[in-house]
Amino acid sequence: FSGPPGDDSIRYAGTVVKNPAVVTATPVVEWFMDDAVYNDLLANHRYDDVTGPAVFTYNGEVFDNTAMRVRGNTTRSATKVSWKIELPVGHTTTLGGLLPYPLDEFALQRESDAIADMGWYAVKQAGGRALTILPVRSQRNGTFWSLGRIMETEDGSWRDAQGVSKWSIYKGDGGSVGKQPSVAALEASLWLDKKTRETEDYTDAWQLGQAIDAPASAAQRAWILNNVNVPELINYMAINSIIRHHDSGWYNWWISRDTEGTGRWEMWQWDLNWTFTTPAQDGDGLFLTPDTSNKFTKAMLAYPDFKQMFMRRLRTLADQLLTPGQYENLWDTYVAPTIPDWNLDRAKWGGYTPASARLSFTNGLADRRTAIASNTGPGLPVPTSQSANASAVINEIMYAPAGGPAGQYVELSNPSSTDSVDVSGWTVPELGLTIQPGTVILPGKQIVFVANDVAFRALYPSGDRIVAGQFTTPLSATGQTLTLQQGARVVDTVTYSSTDPWPTAAAGTGPSLELKDQSADNSVAANWSATSTSGTPGLPNTTTVPPDTTPPTAPTGLTATNLTTTGVTLSWGASTDDRENLMPLLVDCCHAYATVGEMVECLK
Repeated sequence: FSGPPGDDSIRYAGTVVKNPAVVTATPVVEWFMDDAVYNDLLANHRYDDVTGPAVFTYNGEVFDNTAMRVRGNTTRSATKVSWKIELPVGHTTTLGGLLPYPLDEFALQRESDAIADMGWYAVKQAGGRALTILPVRSQRNGTFWSLGRIMETEDGSWRDAQGVSKWSIYKGDGGSVGKQPSVAALEASLWLDKKTRETEDYTDAWQLGQAIDAPASAAQRAWILNNVNVPELINYMAINSIIRHHDSGWYNWWISRDTEGTGRWEMWQWDLNWTFTTPAQDGDGLFLTPDTSNKFTKAMLAYPDFKQMFMRRLRTLADQLLTPGQYENLWDTYVAPTIPDWNLDRAKWGGYTPASARLSFTNGLADRRTAIASNTGPGLPVPTSQSANASAVINEIMYAPAGGPAGQYVELSNPSSTDSVDVSGWTVPELGLTIQPGTVILPGKQIVFVANDVAFRALYPSGDRIVAGQFTTPLSATGQTLTLQQGARVVDTVTYSSTDPWPTAAAGTGPSLELKDQSADNSVAANWSATSTSGTPGLPNTTTVPPDTTPPTAPTGLTATNLTTTGVTLSWGASTDDRENLMPLLVDCCHAYATVGEMVECLK
């Protein structure tokens, strides 16, 4: 060994000789800890987070002065425990590129099976805030210790990667996001473990509990609309249903608030090692909706429109993730290289065989598929699969608000009267907008995207509006093209202008542009008007087209020309009604339908 620089937190630098007897397809991590330290941690420090000194190595990297401690909830009492690993200050590892970015701390999880891997895969595929998890064989003091998992924790490196380092973040250790009589009582309850902004008290989390741990009401709904990232909660709940994260009521979640940004709350997944279970295993029944005990999810699903959004998102994720064979193949791909190490682990610690673990997992998949399929269809809560040509319309544009660009917004509406549309992942490239997962527009309803969420709520403090996100590129004050896309498919496009024939009252005097009728061609300037107010974001437009109750007038001046032995050309004057002029139609075929609905039969 050689000594590192005097200011280095590592005491010794060196290398570890690879043991030629260890032959495995699984990555191998090694850790060295004196027996006395190891035995003391297991005998006396399972629950108090006391650390012991160790050396951690992977593929020639050596980290002396590493700290390790027992971690987890109920598994702290198990014979085989999970460990938290903290590398010496100033040192990180990517495990030779197996991790997406350098980490200075992570978990060595006890699970030999791939249940948590499957859960975090679902979170990532659904667009949630996922963790990296990978199977490893671990050797302690040169001998086999376990098949387990190296897993990220939601620490500083992960927060930086997610862009949430300045958020207020709490780990849920209990309480179901319930209320307490005071901020001090909440802190003393130990329900929440505050991970960031630690110089601040628990006031924000206390306010959250007070608002949501209450019966459904207009006041609670208004609070949710102004303080919760609704699409994110929809997505969070749908993921939990897909993976049957039944153990996410009392604890095993994170709550987080974008304190310096939107001010909105989110929930994130945690501890997915007991997912893909069945009712017989967990006693939680159907679990179509994950609202068994958690106050936050129960509050959200108490409102029928939020529940309808959840069901549409659930259908999307079921079609994406629960196709027969998909998850089974993924399991086999993850597990196959680890089976020899799994057998060693089972000989040392007991537990599932690879075959019995796979059977348990596939039984859980069958439960999820059956639960969703048996509740899908007319009169049932889960809708059928979304059409590949699902539509949404750019319905209102506030491009030049009187108070400046912070008040800009774009509204999308759903022209269908029957089907919700999941627009997760759709884009408006001109605004730098990718629509966040969980964004669903109900039939005939609207959602709004804003330039600045806080400024928007100050301008529009009331109203039943769903803000679905912020865009990063401002709208042009003079006009531009906006394109709504689903991948490469153009769903809708509008090219607006601040000059005639577009309504000029929307060019900075207060009103927005609004589409007169969702079914009208929104590329035509005549189909737009300026709002009679300062805009109606997320609400029905102020201009409405009257019902079409007047029948069209009869066409005039029917004439026949070009009479031959094979046909005739018929023509007539325009027919009109209270909606529009109907253009003349020339007919030179044998049968045709005019715009007024009359059939014309030609001569032969």
